[in-house]
Order: sequence, then structure tokens, then C-alpha cells
Amino acid sequence: MSNLRSDESCWPLAILVLEGEQSLEQHLELLAIWDRWFARGERFVSLRLYLDSSSLDHVPGTARATKAWMKDGADARIRETVSAMVMVTPPERYDAMKHLSVEAVFGVPGSICASADDAFDWIALSAGLEPTKVEAARTLVLSRYCLPA
Repeated sequence: MSNLRSDESCWPLAILVLEGEQSLEQHLELLAIWDRWFARGERFVSLRLYLDSSSLDHVPGTARATKAWMKDGADARIRETVSAMVMVTPPERYDAMKHLSVEAVFGVPGSICASADDAFDWIALSAGLEPTKVEAARTLVLSRYCLPA
């Protein structure tokens, strides 16, 4: 079973939580969530939590949809509104992904992390959010999504 959740309760930290292989419809919903964040017209930090290995897998059509979305202006909107982008991968996929560059792909500072705690440490040091907000978000995310520290 797959699940896609967005959480803006810690804004300007915008959180996406993915679990299980996402359908094309869920992927399109994910792109619509990003569009909604862009429409706010405010800078934000994106945190994507991939809860299991299959949440990183792509079904047919997602790459084409993402490429069209980026070409239609999402690439510019990311650079205009996203202060930083952080991804937490499941431990079994981290070694294969840790060398990838968020900045090279999306044009914004970012990190690929092995744990939520690593992600929040990076956000605290590099994303320009108030430390009290980062710590409140860390507590909320670790408890709400039952993530190990």
C-alpha cells in the first residue's frame, strides 16, 4: 500500500512523506502539492521523507510528467522559492544516493540524508530557519511519522 502526505504545519518547512511505490496519480498529486507551495509566493525549505525503498521507485509515466512539469516552469519556481531541499532516504538506499547533488539537479542548496536527525542537523546549519522552529519541527516529524532518530 502506498501513501503520500504533505505537511505544512511547520511552514516555512514544507514536508512530503512518501511510503510505498507511488502510482502515476499520486505522483501527479505530488506535483500539484509543489504547485500549491509555489503559489504561496513565500520562500520555503523542502523536506522529503522516503519511508521505504519502494517509495523511491518510479512507475511508468512519472519521469515524463516531471519533465513536462519542470519545462512548464517548475524549474524556475524551485530556484525562486525553495531556499533548500533535503531528502531522507531509507537506510538501504542511502549508499546508492548519497553522491547525488541536489544543487546540480534543482539549482538550490540541499542534502541527501540517511536519517531524519541528519536532515534536521543539516537544516539547522544550512537552511536559514530559526533554531527553535527547526527543533520543534524535528520533534513533530519524529513523533508524527514514527521515524527513528
